[in-house]
Amino acid sequence: MTLKKSFSLSDRKDLDSQTEEEFNKFSKGSVDKTNNTAQLVKQLKDKSLPLIVTTIQKMSKAIQNNAEALDQYKTDKVVFIIDECHRSQFGDMHRIVRQYFNNAQYFGFTGTPRFEENQSQDGRSTADIFGRCLHTYLIKDAIHDGNVLGFSVDYINTIKAQNIDTETDELVEGINTDEVWLSDQRVELIARHITENHDKYTRNRQYSAILTVQSIPALVKYYDTFKKISKDYEHPLKVAGVFSYAANEERNEGEVDEAHSREKLEEVIKDYNDNFGTNFATDTFREYFNHISKNVKKGVKDNKIDVLIVVNMFLTGFDSKVLNTLYVDKNLKYHDLIQAYSRTNRVEKETKPFLKK
Repeated sequence: MTLKKSFSLSDRKDLDSQTEEEFNKFSKGSVDKTNNTAQLVKQLKDKSLPLIVTTIQKMSKAIQNNAEALDQYKTDKVVFIIDECHRSQFGDMHRIVRQYFNNAQYFGFTGTPRFEENQSQDGRSTADIFGRCLHTYLIKDAIHDGNVLGFSVDYINTIKAQNIDTETDELVEGINTDEVWLSDQRVELIARHITENHDKYTRNRQYSAILTVQSIPALVKYYDTFKKISKDYEHPLKVAGVFSYAANEERNEGEVDEAHSREKLEEVIKDYNDNFGTNFATDTFREYFNHISKNVKKGVKDNKIDVLIVVNMFLTGFDSKVLNTLYVDKNLKYHDLIQAYSRTNRVEKETKPFLKK
């Protein structure tokens, strides 16, 4: 049977401005962060197009809307090439696509597959969906080939256990709480350590850094603390923050309510405007997000962010050659850990010999 069409599907949530730009160079308007299916339907009607690049959100939406342009492919031989398949292929959207196309073949690409140890919430691994792995190219291979940089990791213990009975393995339950992790003393200690060592980590600020924390309240606390201590340093760091206040965004337990988080984000954006001569607000959040993305990648006329504080944003799919440092104050493991580490090991020049954590 002749192959009738190939589809390349990405996850809208993983798109940053650079990724979106690269996809749209292939076909203008094919990928964006909306559910607008008009461009996809137009492409589906064009039988001369051998490959369509779109998002899984648009494809599932087109199916749910009973787009007539899809009918011709329902039983045809088609191929789906899935980007970042560890993330977007375990939910309802992938199921909708699978059920609609009766003669499709799927190829999944990911740098961080899900195994039994880090299976999805529904108990499946990447192999359960896509079958056996056809090819692997590991981080050690990429480092050996010079395609990415190696890693250098520093660990600093900020909480020391006291008065613990060494004859028992049982520790006090509930020690991992905001009361401990977000204490004023601990957060200020870390903020000052970063400020005082950042030039060493980033070769006198030739490079930028990301600080990832466990929640929006933690982000706000760190941001306010950096702002408070900035007066104590001759050359304080330029710190920015980015998070979503939208009600339909995923939230961690214990995060602030929408109204308060938007108020804080407005404050963070106002500071950003003052530092970089911009005029953003929460109503233009996407433009703010894209400006930060470009800033961390290239700087804004040599006026760049030193430390960007995030919860989950920018930890997947974001490439920046001038990002070399990752400060971590949250629990990362399995695919989340590898994804986050890999934001900062892009090859640049000899002054960036390794990733510093």
